[in-house]
Amino acid sequence: MTNIRWPRGTYQLQFRSQVKKHLDKILNGSVYVIDPASVRLGYAITQEGKLDEYGCIEIDGNLPANQRLQEINKIIQNDSDYDILAIEMIRGKMSHHYLKFSVGAIMGAAKPLICIEVPISSWKAYAGKQHKKSDEADAIAMAETIIALAKEIRDESK
Repeated sequence: MTNIRWPRGTYQLQFRSQVKKHLDKILNGSVYVIDPASVRLGYAITQEGKLDEYGCIEIDGNLPANQRLQEINKIIQNDSDYDILAIEMIRGKMSHHYLKFSVGAIMGAAKPLICIEVPISSWKAYAGKQHKKSDEADAIAMAETIIALAKEIRDESK
């Protein structure tokens, strides 16, 4: 059992429910985690419940927004060897519209039918105050959050 004080609320309940539903694929399959953006996207890939790869996807910031979104769409479609797509949950009026567009492009391009949205409050609770923010680090924190919650749920049922 983890010592994480998971946030409460509707988004956390939805997240927990999705992780529980797809527990086997999270711990025994592959998850492609994306920290969305329209120019520099962080990503992390897990295999069998362990962090396997991470980095950033760079899109030419000089391209018009629609062309950047098309590039994101192509990249996500070509990276299809995973069981689950996980993406940061973006909500609210304060979220930049390009960020929301990016989330739509990513979710629309994903090949697996399973998509888990990771609430910001959840991965920040896991990462803690010492977390050094970057696109790559955020994607890693989301991946580790999914794995930690999946293991916690698995262990609760034993």
